[in-house]
Amino acid sequence: QMNKKQIELIEFWNKSPKPPMNVLVSHENEQHISASSCTSESIPSCILDEPVNEIVIISSESPCSSSNILDNHDMSFSIQQENSNKSQLNKKSSTIVRRKYLSAWEKQPDAMYKTYVFDQLGERRENFLSWLYFKDNAMRCSLCEKHGKENIWCTVGNQIFQLYKIKEHKHKSEVHRHAEETELKISARTQPTWIETRAKQISKQEQAVQNLILASIHICRQYQSLNSLEQLCVLLEKLGVQLLPSQISGVNYRNNDVALSFLQHVAYYLHEELIEKIKSSPAIGWMMDESTSRTVEKSCIVYVRYLENYHPKTAYYTLLDMEGDGTAANIVETISSVWRKDDLDPVNSCWFACDNASTFTGINEGVVAKLRRHFQIDWLETNTCAAHSFCLVGNRASWTIDLKSGKPVIIAAVSKLETTIGKIYNYFGRSSTRQQMLKEWQNFLDMPELKFKRIYDIRWSSIRGNQALLAALQQNASDPVSSNGDRGSAKELFQYVLNDEFLFLLHFHYDLHECALGPITKLMQFDKLSYYSLMKEIKEKKNLISQWISKSTPTWGPALADYIKTTEKRKYGAFKIDLSDRQELAKECSAHIERLLIELDKRFAPSRLLESMTILFDPIYLIEHKKDVDSPDYGRPELDFIRNKYKDFPGLDTDAVRSEWETLKPSLCEFLDSPSSIDLKETFWQQFLLLKQAINSRFLEENKNLLALLSIYLIVPTNSVECERG
Repeated sequence: QMNKKQIELIEFWNKSPKPPMNVLVSHENEQHISASSCTSESIPSCILDEPVNEIVIISSESPCSSSNILDNHDMSFSIQQENSNKSQLNKKSSTIVRRKYLSAWEKQPDAMYKTYVFDQLGERRENFLSWLYFKDNAMRCSLCEKHGKENIWCTVGNQIFQLYKIKEHKHKSEVHRHAEETELKISARTQPTWIETRAKQISKQEQAVQNLILASIHICRQYQSLNSLEQLCVLLEKLGVQLLPSQISGVNYRNNDVALSFLQHVAYYLHEELIEKIKSSPAIGWMMDESTSRTVEKSCIVYVRYLENYHPKTAYYTLLDMEGDGTAANIVETISSVWRKDDLDPVNSCWFACDNASTFTGINEGVVAKLRRHFQIDWLETNTCAAHSFCLVGNRASWTIDLKSGKPVIIAAVSKLETTIGKIYNYFGRSSTRQQMLKEWQNFLDMPELKFKRIYDIRWSSIRGNQALLAALQQNASDPVSSNGDRGSAKELFQYVLNDEFLFLLHFHYDLHECALGPITKLMQFDKLSYYSLMKEIKEKKNLISQWISKSTPTWGPALADYIKTTEKRKYGAFKIDLSDRQELAKECSAHIERLLIELDKRFAPSRLLESMTILFDPIYLIEHKKDVDSPDYGRPELDFIRNKYKDFPGLDTDAVRSEWETLKPSLCEFLDSPSSIDLKETFWQQFLLLKQAINSRFLEENKNLLALLSIYLIVPTNSVECERG
């Protein structure tokens, strides 16, 4: 039985009126075969998956001429079994090479790529175009050519006219895939990221220099010597990072001198960029913090607050070398010389944030007072750092005035509490044996472990309720193996800790921190803390702790209330305890809260200027009082106060700003009513201004006076924690 493909081939040839003109025959090996001698092995086999006009048949052995096949198409064949026949045909099969391009291939799905088009209404729609075309007797890819991709389809073209070559280019070519991604990004009109845009412009040499600069910056951030740059560069090269050669024209780019040059270049570039932003900002705020460096030399770090597209930003400005003179006069002279060098006019400086040091805040001879007189900027306001002020609140609440000497002295109960806590840390922190014993007791009682090896990670409040601490001290106090000194120290510390006065005050301060002071401390860690949010939180916590002592019998926090209740039977956990005079302890705690409230009122006194700006411009306040904003007289008294404060501010028309405010209020009310405004607390004004500019291109010009006051509010530095970090 003949092979099916062989029969199809013979039928194809029989239907032809004459032999195919383009069938090539090997004349050197041409043989005339008879019907009896022509076997299945001598008939070339091929697979016709598509219509063809031109084919090449190359026989593996004794090819049959077309004339012989046509003359003997009725011959009979003796063949082997089907399985053996297939194996023979696979070994000696002929190969087909197409010699003509079919235009129908251009309509195949594999020859298409997706792009986007926009109709007259601006709606985006998908569109599929063919990337395949025929030119100069070769198949080419218009998509790869369009986006500058280098491959054979863009240069000489593909001359193998096979459908699988088209599929291979579509699905397996990485270059073509990148071209498709680029086409989608461009046609979709999406804004490319800065990294993508910059990557197209950076040359190999620029990339190498950039890597060297990054290596220098890394060394600086790790507080390592610049001499280690060379070793770091060697490591980077071994990891495959592209760097410049170690020497170019005798210049070494991998020593400490060039590392310092790189850092200076980066610092200079960033500083110049910052100066341009400061000059374009309508209002400026400064933050300063004086400290001593490792060399015990006076220095002053300076940060600047500025606006960029009505979005407040904080940036490091400079480090002032005071040359051992930390007086207000020297600070003013030094910062003035820096401003002159940078060609900065501080006339639009509105805020000066600092700690509570008299050097800065002195009424007549402080830094702020001198700057006002020197530059004639009466609108420059002092804004003491909230974090520094709150630290002083906690510190000063532990002090009182001695009636005899008239000098401040620390409260005895607070001093005793701090001393006992310090003794606990010192006792366990200096002995690994004691730490191990404490850990064993903690594991036995399934309690959290105290990490005395890293004391700065320990909170004093973690000692509260720690039965393992008392158990370890009691064991050491009676341990016969320990020395007399160790047993005596453990016994003494055990008596200090298992003391009702100590535990009472410990639980009191724990409640005070967890319920009132802790949340305020966490809030102050945010750089974008608003005046309204801060004062609102402080007011809530003041009311809370005031209620604890408002009645004749104080109502304490949960931890202290639980301690008082559980120790009524003179037992603290598994230990007996002698109770102290609880009424005296309650009076001491009440007095501490009263001192704390006094300090809060003193350090966080209301500011009429900030309160007025809050009513006009604070997003959170406006959202909470949006029903009142639409009233005719809303904000008028506050605006009058602010107008009078900044009446001499450059470029401000104090009369026009009133009409601008009245015109803006309806649009502001409409924006406040939209649900999206609730989620835009940080970018509230930025989004509002973008919306108004889309409607009115002259909106910023028409409301420039009101926007000047808004700019002053947006850069208010509520705290200067950035300076402390710096």
